[in-house]
Formats: sequence, C-alpha cells, structure tokens
Amino acid sequence: NGNELRVDGKKKDDLQTVMQTIEEAKIGIPVQFVNYRDWQIMINLELVLAISSFYFVMYVTPGPNNSILTASGIKFGFFRTIPNIFGISCGHGIQLALVALGLGSLFEHYPIILVVLKYIGAIYLLYLAWKMFGSLNPSQSEEKSSPLKLYEAIFFQFVNPKAWVICATAVSLFFPQKENFFVAIIFMVFMSTLINLPSISLWAFGGSIIRFYLSNKKIKILAELLLSILLIGTAITIALWASNLIFIIIKWL
Repeated sequence: NGNELRVDGKKKDDLQTVMQTIEEAKIGIPVQFVNYRDWQIMINLELVLAISSFYFVMYVTPGPNNSILTASGIKFGFFRTIPNIFGISCGHGIQLALVALGLGSLFEHYPIILVVLKYIGAIYLLYLAWKMFGSLNPSQSEEKSSPLKLYEAIFFQFVNPKAWVICATAVSLFFPQKENFFVAIIFMVFMSTLINLPSISLWAFGGSIIRFYLSNKKIKILAELLLSILLIGTAITIALWASNLIFIIIKWL
C-alpha cells in the first residue's frame, strides 16, 4: 500500500541479508527492493562543475570579506594582504568542515544563533564603513595600522553571516553522501579553497590597482565613498535578513 522501510548498514551485504530474510519469511506481500545509495550524490565531473559554479558565484560577489580585502589592497597593497586572503580561506574551510560534521543542525534547531551572528557581522561592517572615511591614504595607513593577520581573518569568519550561509547551503546541496564521510568532507573543503583563493584575490588585487590613483584627491574620496556604501549596503542586507528570520521564528513559535 505504498509503505516504505529503509534499512541502513555499513556493508553492502547488509541489504542482501535483509532481502534474503524477507524472502525466506514468505510474508505474502509484494516487495520492491531499492538501493537508496543510488539516489545519493557521488564525486564525479558533474558534481565538480556544479559545486565549482556555486562556490565561484558565492565567493566572487560582494560581501564582508571582499569589502575588507578591497580596502586592504588599497591601503597596504596586494602582497601585504596575502595573509588576510589565506586567513579567509582557512577559516572558511574550518567552518565548512564543522557544518559537515553536524554544526549545521545546530543552526536548524536554534536559528537564533545565526540571527545573533548576522547582527554582530552587520554592526562590524557599519564600524568599518565609518572608519573608511579619510582612511585611504596609503602612506599614513602603513605607518599607523596594519592589514588583518592570518589568525584575525580566520576568527572573523565565525561572525561572518555570509560565510555560514555558504557553508550550510553547500553541505545541503552538494555533500557527496555516497563517498566515505571524511573523504566527502575533504572534497568539500578542497573545492572551496580551490575556488575561494582566486575569487577573493581579485578584490585585493583590484584594491591594489586603485591604490596607485589615490594621489588624486577626487578619486580618493570617491573610492572611500563607494567602499563605505558597499559596506553599509551589505550590513543593511544582513540586518534585514536577520529581522526576517526573527519574524519567521516568532511566527513559528
């Protein structure tokens, strides 16, 4: 009558044993056996292309990390921004592994955690936007401040709401369940890092190009204004997203 019984096992022979047991029992009910693993995702060229496209769109589009990298490229140049770039990729890889290991379910059960992270990230972006005005003077910046260090960029990922959303979405859509669990996690992190590094580096490199034109006061003011608007716009988007999530939680309760 359409009922389904799912059998989980670590070995392929487990399903064969269950099938044999049911056949020997002669229960008199038509039974159809389906290998559930055939429905699961496995690592192949199709998955590589799909996850690469997803990661590229997520990483190359504007967001907290790319705004910070652009400003760092302008202030300190591309090479001094490299620790920041690698910190982002390392931190995001750790996030991705944690979500794959089960942290994502924590957000599902307690969505208020993600809301708090969103507001923290939005407030930090507004602070950066405020600091942006008058800060794009390369010579003074190098004397008074320094770019984000590797560990600072890693820690920032844990209050970066866009990074958490990317991780949760990637694991839910592309995690290759048909592979060994740890092989699947390594695959997810490897593909993330492979696409992330060149994608975000474009923003730091772009900032380093703008750096050469900041002797022109008008260009300097325009660059500060555009970066501030980008940061404020990202912060507002995150805050609105968090507010909508709060509304959904309250309605659900």
